[in-house]
Amino acid sequence: PGCALLLCQALISGGLGALAQDSSFLAVTRDEMAASSQLQVDEVEKAAVELLKGRETLQGTRTGSAPLDTSAVAPGRSPGLRGSPSQKNIAATRL
Repeated sequence: PGCALLLCQALISGGLGALAQDSSFLAVTRDEMAASSQLQVDEVEKAAVELLKGRETLQGTRTGSAPLDTSAVAPGRSPGLRGSPSQKNIAATRL
């Protein structure tokens, strides 16, 4: 859910909206991102949720707009980034 939303946004902004509609393409892309980053898929999902939360905060601060709906993400799936960033968190943030 979090990763799929980020991928969809990137594909649409790049003019590839048709690919954003292909759930199997999104799943394969997520899996390949995880593999190339040497992360587990759940770590990629957690990083995506954190990125969405960061965007939500920035959008709310800049425009006063309503936050993005991340309710599709299962509860408890994102513990957040705590303390100093680990190597995994740094790699995930680069996604």
